[in-house]
Amino acid sequence: MRENRTFIISQIKLSFSLMVCYTLYYFLRKNFSVAVPFLNSDLGISKMTIGLIMTLHGLTYGISRFLCGMACDKFSAAKIFKTALLLSCFISFILGFQTTAIWIGVLWVLNAMAQACGYPPVTKMQSNWVHPEKFATWTSIVDTGHSLGAFLIVIACGYIATSWGWQWCFWSPIGIVLIGIILTYKYIKDCPSQLGFDNLENKNPTQALTRKEYFRIISENVFKNKPLLIIAISQIGVYCLRFAILDWGPTLLKETKHLSLINAVWVVAIFEAAGILGTLSSGFVTDRFFGGRAHRTSQVSLALSLISLILFLAIPNATMIVYLLLLSLSGFFTYSAQIQGTTAVAKLATRNAAGTASGFIGLCAYLSVIFTGFGVGIITQNFGWTPALLFLASLGFIAFLIRLSIWNAKADGYGAK
Repeated sequence: MRENRTFIISQIKLSFSLMVCYTLYYFLRKNFSVAVPFLNSDLGISKMTIGLIMTLHGLTYGISRFLCGMACDKFSAAKIFKTALLLSCFISFILGFQTTAIWIGVLWVLNAMAQACGYPPVTKMQSNWVHPEKFATWTSIVDTGHSLGAFLIVIACGYIATSWGWQWCFWSPIGIVLIGIILTYKYIKDCPSQLGFDNLENKNPTQALTRKEYFRIISENVFKNKPLLIIAISQIGVYCLRFAILDWGPTLLKETKHLSLINAVWVVAIFEAAGILGTLSSGFVTDRFFGGRAHRTSQVSLALSLISLILFLAIPNATMIVYLLLLSLSGFFTYSAQIQGTTAVAKLATRNAAGTASGFIGLCAYLSVIFTGFGVGIITQNFGWTPALLFLASLGFIAFLIRLSIWNAKADGYGAK
């Protein structure tokens, strides 16, 4: 298909709309980490219980994301994407009224199911609209949404929770999310043909497949794809590094570095802001310097992320500026490693199974919450923060070693490279 000016404009509108809506998904997801210190102090919920809620949320998210990915390869990714965001708004509204651990936990797990329908549709729609040789660059732009969303919401909720109460961490984002859905609704389409363009490879990616054809495609492109499997499984270690700061950051910095909640959320927000830069630059580096081999960019970034986090742990009494710098470097490289890992599996699976591949790597990645949620809760409650973070760093190092075996893997599954 020739990419004429009109098509490119539609492609940009789609990508921008996906980025905006995925940012809004995070408004209803990463608000929880700011509420954690208040759940602990105001409601008396222990760190171990909070860690258990995080683990159940993450496991539910991972399983649901995998199922959503499979659904996106067979049904309308656009409809799934929009409907789930509305559902998350409703759950968040109810959650703000709760005062017991059991109901907060139940609703947060239900929210995980809705949130899981965010990324697989994004990957599927991007695969339908973007050629493989440009996929890493375009995807890295759209994927800044999660860092942007986390950056904005942790800052906003830090001030909101301090002034109005933790409940507003869940209530205040809803209006913005609803406005965002309305403004972007007409631009989010499954494939070019829905706007009158030719589809890539001249076929409808949402066409009905027989059950046999469907399972043959995802079996060959995903579950029998060795490099893809290695990237997906090792993504557990990458997410351990990410969640160490993203989920526990405000509490960690408040208790170990003695920062105020406002300063702590700003540090976590800068971690996310650096992640935006890492996400954007990683796509360019992949396409420009690594010949589209996203797994190589991910591997190099993972090594640098580990170094940054270890330096953060090794310096016990530094200024806030030093901690900010080290966590910024960690955010930059952690998100580069994460995004390019996801990009790699989408390209290896091809657009025929991109949704399933995204769901599968999400399932593997969110197994990390066994360690970052309940595991960290137990370790910190009994031994403190340093052993917990060293434990997570060791899992990141294991992931680095595992990925070394696929350094020479091809760039994608569309043809020999």
